[in-house]
Amino acid sequence: MGNRLYPSWEQLDSLNNPLTEGERHLLLFLDTNLPKDKFWTKEKKLTDYNGWLIFAQPFLNGSRPDILIFNPFVGVVIYEVKDWNLENYKWDKDHYGSTSLFVHDKRSRYAVKSPIRQVEHYKEKIISQLVPIIGELIDKDKRSYGLIKTALYFHKVNTNDAQDFFGARIKDFKHFPVFGYDSLHYSKLNEIVPDIHISRSNYWDRKWNEELIFWFNPPTTASNRAYF
Repeated sequence: MGNRLYPSWEQLDSLNNPLTEGERHLLLFLDTNLPKDKFWTKEKKLTDYNGWLIFAQPFLNGSRPDILIFNPFVGVVIYEVKDWNLENYKWDKDHYGSTSLFVHDKRSRYAVKSPIRQVEHYKEKIISQLVPIIGELIDKDKRSYGLIKTALYFHKVNTNDAQDFFGARIKDFKHFPVFGYDSLHYSKLNEIVPDIHISRSNYWDRKWNEELIFWFNPPTTASNRAYF
């Protein structure tokens, strides 16, 4: 059986920008517990992998999601990982009267980009710029929007606290998982990967796989520029 984590653990350990503690823990959990293709070998195409592939910090034409998983028969989940202590963060009004996210210290507060907006930006880039045919399908059938899902992982808080913090801004945690360190347990896998029990999606078109893999796992020369 060939490798299904890209870059490999050996390559990740030599990154110029090392993984955060949260990224490493989530990657290890996913690599240990996600279903694998037991019959796949490196001589075969990744587009035919019958299981879940894992990509750490994929280079999406300038954007770098923390973690992305992909089942070529089911769909994609994009994870934004934060090693935040949420006690230092607060939703508050900005100078324009809009509610924004701020981090507080003893002297002042600083506006930070919402992780929700951050991870949704990666999704929009995939469906509108990198593989626009997916966006075209979504425009025709809104039920296809869930083919690419987004999720937030907070490594230093538990799931209840993370969901309480973002609950007013996310409609359904079943479709947009928000979780903490206590959810990194095999019994919680379906809450972290909503489509984990699906082997085939009626909406997923495997014609997209070649183009997606090109972005998720670029050719060697591009990969070297991106990671090292």
